[in-house]
Amino acid sequence: MLQSVAMVLILWAPWDPNAHKFHVVFMNGTEIKAWTLVPGPNGLDWATGINLPALVVIGPAESALGKVKGWRGLNVMFFGLWIVGLLCWYMIGKFVDDLLQWRKEHELPQRRFSDLIFAIVAAPSAILIALAFTIGGGGPAVIVGWGPIWTLATCAALVFRFRQFLRKRSVVTP
Repeated sequence: MLQSVAMVLILWAPWDPNAHKFHVVFMNGTEIKAWTLVPGPNGLDWATGINLPALVVIGPAESALGKVKGWRGLNVMFFGLWIVGLLCWYMIGKFVDDLLQWRKEHELPQRRFSDLIFAIVAAPSAILIALAFTIGGGGPAVIVGWGPIWTLATCAALVFRFRQFLRKRSVVTP
């Protein structure tokens, strides 16, 4: 829910009312003044930052769609980050719920292979992307800021899921 609210705010950009207006003047003097719902580079940076692990899926998918350019490329990237980002936030939410349940009941919750697979994929992806934006040339500040947050969250989920998997595996039931 919070991720969707954040993405709507990023898309509408209420703090920057001119973010979606464009003015085109043609060679013959004709002018077009319009409003469009294109996220723009700043909105795309924020969408990438708050959904950082989703970039590993969306980047190659955008390339596979035929190298979409211009406003269509921004929309594909933005809405792709939004949709795959929902999955990332959902899985991190499941991790937090399981962690709270474990702390409360002192017993690890039931293991699910989907949780383990997500943790195995998301943790290295978040680390590599965070390092690429931080060390590899200093990306936008919002992405550099979200990198350590996602790295910490996904690595904690990975450790928890491995512990959960190994602990439940070692328990022998009669």
